Amino acid sequence: MLLPHSPLGIVFVDLSKLQVCHNLRIIINDQGGIISVKVTTVNVIDRRPVSKMADDLWGCLYGDEGYISDPLEWELADKGVTLITGMKKNIKPKVMKL
Repeated sequence: MLLPHSPLGIVFVDLSKLQVCHNLRIIINDQGGIISVKVTTVNVIDRRPVSKMADDLWGCLYGDEGYISDPLEWELADKGVTLITGMKKNIKPKVMKL
């Protein structure tokens, strides 16, 4: 059973490799409840399924550096979701909108 998104608007996205040549992509809320799950083949880019998985979210979505993408950031912003990631060493810092 998937849980509703966090009442605080704080969710996290991550990827885990499965033994059967697939990746498990998961979005959880701030209490560890599963909001969205998607299994993809290994050759799918990390950030590609995230926009669709985040259709019913709002607030802040935290992910690692693999989710850095201007198009993804814009798609999520249109849905009311702020993407927050770590920084890659070769990328200049950006000002974050509040």
